[in-house]
Amino acid sequence: MSMVVSASLVFGYDLGGPEVKDGWQVNEVDENDFLRLPWFDEEDADLDVQTFADYANNFIAEELGRFSKLTDIPASDRMGVAMKSAGVEVHAAGFDSERYLLITHKISTTPSFVEAINFRELATMQVESAWASRLAVALKVMGLTPFAEVPRWMLVADYD
Repeated sequence: MSMVVSASLVFGYDLGGPEVKDGWQVNEVDENDFLRLPWFDEEDADLDVQTFADYANNFIAEELGRFSKLTDIPASDRMGVAMKSAGVEVHAAGFDSERYLLITHKISTTPSFVEAINFRELATMQVESAWASRLAVALKVMGLTPFAEVPRWMLVADYD
C-alpha cells in the first residue's frame, strides 16, 4: 500500500481528537476526557464503523443543511447538497491518529501540483461569505466550545 502526502489550507477551528497528543481542543469533555454532546457520546459511539467526522457531518447535514427536507433531490445527491448548504464540515486529518477540524473553506494540493494562493482574494471571500459567522452558528448548534477564541487559517498535512 502506497501513501501519498497531501496538504490543505483550511479556515476554521481545531477540535483536536481522542488520540492526538493534546487531546480534544473543546470544553465538552468529561473527567475521563471523553467528548460528550447531546448528539454524540464518544464512549457510546461505534467508532469502528464511523469516525467522529462522520457523526458530526451527518448532524451538520441534518441540522444546518436540512437534509431531511431535501426530498426533491435524488438520494445520491442529498448529502452533498446538504453539506454545501450548511457551509461547514468536520474534516478528519492525520495519519496515526485523527485530528478533527471544523472548517468552512479548504484548498488542497498533492505533491505533483502547485496551488497558487491569492491571500487578498481569500480575505475578501472570508468577509463576503461570512465564514466566521457560519462557523459560530455551527459551533452553537453542535454544542461545541473550542479552546481557540476565533477561527484561523491552518495548514494540514495528510496521507491518502
